[in-house]
Amino acid sequence: MIETDTGPRLYLSRLDNDYDSAKDIVCSLSCFTGFEERFDDWRDIEFRDPFATYEEIEDASEAVRKFNSHWVNTHADALNQRHGTNYSRGFWYILVTPWLSELVQYAWSMYRVLDSVVTDHREQQVTAKVWRDDHRWNFSDVGDFYTRGTYHPLFDWWLRSRILMAIAPQGWQLTAAAPTAAEIDTNRQLTLAQSSDQFWSHRFIGKARESLAFTVINGARLSAIPLALFTNLLPKKQAAPIDPTAWLEDDFDPAVVFPQAFLNVLEKIIDDTTPRYLTDGFASLIARAGKTRFVKGRVRFGTFDYGNTRERAQAALGLEAGEKLVQVQHGGVYGTLRAHMSPGENEYFGHAFLTWGWTNNQDYPGRRYIPATSPLLSSFANTHQFRDRTLFIVTTAFWTGLQRIFTGPRPSRIVAWRDQKVTLIKSLDASIIADIRYRPYPRKQDNEGELDNEAFISRQCPEVAIHTGNLLQDLKGCRLQILDHPGTTLNISFAAGIPTICVWDDETWALSSNARPVFETMAQNNMFFATPEAAADFINANWDNIEDWWSSDAVKSARAKFCQEFAYTRRLWWLDWLSVLRKI
Repeated sequence: MIETDTGPRLYLSRLDNDYDSAKDIVCSLSCFTGFEERFDDWRDIEFRDPFATYEEIEDASEAVRKFNSHWVNTHADALNQRHGTNYSRGFWYILVTPWLSELVQYAWSMYRVLDSVVTDHREQQVTAKVWRDDHRWNFSDVGDFYTRGTYHPLFDWWLRSRILMAIAPQGWQLTAAAPTAAEIDTNRQLTLAQSSDQFWSHRFIGKARESLAFTVINGARLSAIPLALFTNLLPKKQAAPIDPTAWLEDDFDPAVVFPQAFLNVLEKIIDDTTPRYLTDGFASLIARAGKTRFVKGRVRFGTFDYGNTRERAQAALGLEAGEKLVQVQHGGVYGTLRAHMSPGENEYFGHAFLTWGWTNNQDYPGRRYIPATSPLLSSFANTHQFRDRTLFIVTTAFWTGLQRIFTGPRPSRIVAWRDQKVTLIKSLDASIIADIRYRPYPRKQDNEGELDNEAFISRQCPEVAIHTGNLLQDLKGCRLQILDHPGTTLNISFAAGIPTICVWDDETWALSSNARPVFETMAQNNMFFATPEAAADFINANWDNIEDWWSSDAVKSARAKFCQEFAYTRRLWWLDWLSVLRKI
């Protein structure tokens, strides 16, 4: 390879002090994490999207789905042979998918970005520091994979290095580099936040869940136990067979949807990241999970947490024993987006999926979606009272790291999306700004790849107070809330009757076919705006009359329409669940 001091440097990970914005190349927005204030002109960079259109996002989602099912179909026999078992493809799908489908999403997205970089700079003498050394991550389970892998910049750099080494042109100079031993050790010591199982109530509920075949149901803690007791007393009807991969043709060839260069590097990435629970740790996982009682024909219901491998193993063993698997919606966004692959792959495959109101999903049609009142939302139903003048601006994370494939904020939109918060604030009348409480999305861990939120707003709008208290409690008395995302806070807010205005455009969040009519009605009633300026104009003109607007018949009707689809509540929610579970 040609050595040169004049060509551009390609940064795969975070920047250093040698970065020259006039000539150097950054592969993604995440390179600026921690360097936002050190360089002045990075906000003007046109960051690459792995998929330029929503149609490409949908195609990518379909391709990853096919690969995930194909991998299960072609590896189930080998996994059974290795472990001396005879489990179904459905069993292995439940265990493999939370790791594999996430990994392939991230890998394919980053391959597309780096392939674009190579295409644009092929004739230049580019240099890049790559992590050349082999590194087996030795993830213990899916939770460990998320914590030390997908949420961590070391894994980000490692993954990008593997891909670039596979596709870099001959004229590029790839310099061997590696993290320090201390950085690797720090990564290895990361663990998921420990649960509070030391408390007797948590231990009691945990034992009840295992005995009665249910898992976490948001908003139902102790009240879920009598519900599970009822379910256990129901007649045990034979469960219909489930094969989550049967939809894929047996002769499917991944090379039809992915380039061979990607498949070659992906094979090595899969090998280096396979969690221990699928290899040497499998026997102990099944031994622990197998202590659970399984009953043929019984309904096993709950969230089947992606990151809780033992819980997934219990569901998989339940499937083998003839139990019915029913997962339940546990947060927002479900059914709202045009493409949203992760819940589709991990949660919709069972005998039924209990939703917060919606009954169809354009991204995963043909599944058994059953509306069931949400215990979480029911606990908030109609609890808002106008008590103060507070205007809450509630945001989600401005994510820059490895990304899932979905029709949410893309890299090219993140900077402008964050800047819109400043535009919104500066467009409001001075008399209103004193009432603002800005609520940034809390970080899961300090090393996550996301743009600064709190400090950014404090620099740009020093007069705005940052809210750090109990958000949901304080929202119950506010005058108005502004949301920039269709997450769980939106569902809770509409259930509670919290006056809420949503602000985003189709280029930031692309809504599903069943969500669009709901949000169109909201837009007609000034509850949904595409620009911060339009939202600010409405607020400025109506600040002293928000209660009248929110209490109007048209707005109440629009809110009811949303709640029917996405925030289904009932005070005695468990009566609804008794009826639903009895029919499954």
